[in-house]
Amino acid sequence: MHLQAFNPAFACAIGLVMSQNVCPNAVDAWTRLVRAEQSLIDKVETDLKQAGFPPLTWYDVLWELDRSPEGRLPQAQVQSRTLLAQYNLCRLADRLGDEGLIERRPCPMDGRSKHLVITDKGRALRAAMWPVYADAIRAHVGSRLTPDEARNGLALLRAVIEPVNTADMNLHDVALDIGLAINHATYDNPSYEFLMG
Repeated sequence: MHLQAFNPAFACAIGLVMSQNVCPNAVDAWTRLVRAEQSLIDKVETDLKQAGFPPLTWYDVLWELDRSPEGRLPQAQVQSRTLLAQYNLCRLADRLGDEGLIERRPCPMDGRSKHLVITDKGRALRAAMWPVYADAIRAHVGSRLTPDEARNGLALLRAVIEPVNTADMNLHDVALDIGLAINHATYDNPSYEFLMG
């Protein structure tokens, strides 16, 4: 990813936009979001590894299965919920199966599909990983944000992630609104400095 340094607030304020009508604030928000996500995942992975646990993707798959009815989901649904690429999930499911943490069973309605089913050993591992994961979330995110900041950040992320009705919206205006909100939160509030890169 090639990133350029610029002042997004100034660029948006004077009406400059980048090619394809993307507000520089939206580009800046995207860049910082990607950097923050990778940085935080690296920190959580390190905490899990230091505690002797497997990678976070193991937890993610086990969590999705553990919270589902009967501890089972179609493999495609696990893929959708965890956002793992199909080939990565297949390899991970093989590994989790080899470790006795999950089982693959035929789908009752479609013999070509497989369900992933968490085992008691998988539930135990997920439960053992949670305190370390929770401490990592608290240390790397929770300790840096007030409850109001966390709530506002969550609202911004929902605005970006959840589907919206774009019929009444101008993409540039939405990006500008999100970018300005993130810009205000990061530049004017020192508790957001961990997002700054």
